[in-house]
Amino acid sequence: MGEELFAPPTEPCGEKQYEMLCKFAFDDYKMLVVDVKKSQTGYIRQYLWVSITLSGAQATLLANNTKIQTIIGFSPSPSYKPILTIALIVSVCVFTYCTHLLQRGGHIIIPVKTYGEACDYFCRSNPMLIRDKYKELLRVFDNARAEYSKEVSAIGIRLSWMSRVVITSISLTAVAMLHSLIGVLI
Repeated sequence: MGEELFAPPTEPCGEKQYEMLCKFAFDDYKMLVVDVKKSQTGYIRQYLWVSITLSGAQATLLANNTKIQTIIGFSPSPSYKPILTIALIVSVCVFTYCTHLLQRGGHIIIPVKTYGEACDYFCRSNPMLIRDKYKELLRVFDNARAEYSKEVSAIGIRLSWMSRVVITSISLTAVAMLHSLIGVLI
């Protein structure tokens, strides 16, 4: 059979293994702080632009009944306005919330404040205590990763919510326009 990925070590962990573990911990932390944050910020910006575009279109539809008549060739029923007003309010709320999330930005936990501090941390230590220093550094990375994971998860939940709200706004706009056309045709 295959070897276990995390089988108990057969010999004590040396400095090289701790260096490797610290590198993996840093790479994992960097992925959360840089890559995931960049991706989430991209989604927030996308929802921002969709909501502002929807808001503009909805406000135009509400304000320019004569232009709509020119475009579609007949005067739409005014019964679509309450639904479209709700859709506009929803779009403006999404825009406001996206702006809030982009301004807030969140906080980044930096495990090691300066490279000089890290150098002092390792280079001036008793060589026998280096393992303890690596263990401590790994704990710092674990704590920072756990803290940042909570924030990333919370933003992910907000993004999921915003997605549903944007879809609701689009749907309400479509329903309002269909309602208007059906009101004219009947």
